[in-house]
Amino acid sequence: MAQPPCSCGPTNSRAPTSIATPTGRPIQPSQPGNVAVDRIEPARPFRKIAAALDFGEADAEVLSRAAGLAAANRCPLLLVHCVESAGAAALGGEITDTESQKDLDRLRRYTIVLGKHDIQAEAELGFGDPVRVLPEILRRHGVELLVVGSHGHRGLSDWLHGSTIDELRHRLNISVLVAGREG
Repeated sequence: MAQPPCSCGPTNSRAPTSIATPTGRPIQPSQPGNVAVDRIEPARPFRKIAAALDFGEADAEVLSRAAGLAAANRCPLLLVHCVESAGAAALGGEITDTESQKDLDRLRRYTIVLGKHDIQAEAELGFGDPVRVLPEILRRHGVELLVVGSHGHRGLSDWLHGSTIDELRHRLNISVLVAGREG
């Protein structure tokens, strides 16, 4: 069914008193459960965005989305990766293994590339379970938006990654964008 023409465009100077749904029934802003349309304002830009990277297939999309949002919001971008080895969980930031050093070097290379695109980026490694470690890092840095990757898994693997993102999201009081891949 075709939607009725919008009466709130520039050709009509009076403010709309209702919004029509696709079925043509109006939604009155004053009805319980409906948003008062006249009170909606654009959100202010994010002041800091973070990209959670696992050095997997989803990282290219996560970096692309996070960098685009950081550029559009003119804000810094924090790149975060959690080292999840037993040693990292036990020793935290005191660990000096090769894996941790390689991970930090990789994050630093990403910040250099982003800098060439005029994106102010910094990097931090977390140590241990990302669901436990990431919220503290994000709070400490004043992050307002976290970009994470959708892994595109099916079945049990999708449930495991989905539950990780869900658990992380419940521990945060910020916006979370799950960047997916096409296909």
